[in-house]
Amino acid sequence: KKEEDAPHEHTHGGGCCGGEEEESGATSASAVAASANATEVTNRGHAIVAAAGRVLGAVAAAGPAAAKAALATGVSPLLDAAGIGEDGDVSGIAPGVAPLALVLATPATCGALDGASRHDESSSGSDTESVLGTTGARLVCLFAAAATKSFAARKSGSNRDTTHPVDTEGTGGIDTDDGAVLGVAGLRTLLSFPKGFGLTETSHVNDALLALCAAATASDDDSFSPERAHDLRVRAGEALGAAASFGGDAQIAFAAETVATPNLLTFATDFSSPDSVEKARRALQALARVVHSAPVTRRVVLAPLCDAVVERAANMAGSGETHSLAFAALAD
Repeated sequence: KKEEDAPHEHTHGGGCCGGEEEESGATSASAVAASANATEVTNRGHAIVAAAGRVLGAVAAAGPAAAKAALATGVSPLLDAAGIGEDGDVSGIAPGVAPLALVLATPATCGALDGASRHDESSSGSDTESVLGTTGARLVCLFAAAATKSFAARKSGSNRDTTHPVDTEGTGGIDTDDGAVLGVAGLRTLLSFPKGFGLTETSHVNDALLALCAAATASDDDSFSPERAHDLRVRAGEALGAAASFGGDAQIAFAAETVATPNLLTFATDFSSPDSVEKARRALQALARVVHSAPVTRRVVLAPLCDAVVERAANMAGSGETHSLAFAALAD
């Protein structure tokens, strides 16, 4: 009891008086050091994964057999580890893992395309075999989610300022804008394989094309700047044009004309609201890129657009701003 009632003398560093500030400062310094160390480890891991992707791509470029082996035994297990299911479900992938999966899969897929392109052109169609295998569907889902910014990742440009710049390596080195660019590039690569060596399921081809349509008509809202949003739309539109004009696989060109182009037309002729008009403008710009690359698609595009122009022109006089904006979009 006497000991409890007696006044306690707190020595320096006791933690409840004079030593609290010093301990707090030490804790803060330790936290900063730990954060810096964690960033360094993340950066190092990101570099290792990127290097692994380039190595897999180099191996895959040797030929069709090497490409198939590199994807089946190199990329597929790593997609398993990333949380991408056999059915291509990407909902289980962690936000910080998605960029790593992209920087691994993109160069590996490009290398596989180079390898598939080394096949003997004189061989018959029966001698061809998809180098993508079951990995192809998973890559479509990965790249599509990135292109449409469906991953629950840090928004592009978030927490950025000129006073305390954020090291983007903390989330795998790329933000959602960068990831979308890689996603579009990956989808374009998957749609560029010679016939029989790439995507063999129609549904997978369609999924890739529709993801490009979504990227080609995306608004500026989820991008760091309007310039980056515009750049993504241009890349996606050009990828659709490349698919529509692709001579290496008639199935892909046909799907681009009969699936992707009508999808864009749906948006391009919807003028039900000011927001719809803005999306219609973006869809029309994408259609222009497709038609520029593949003039054959004019037979799908021209009649619906002419009908839309006639309808909007007839209604312009008394229908207000929305129809005027719609007509201006169509005229452009």
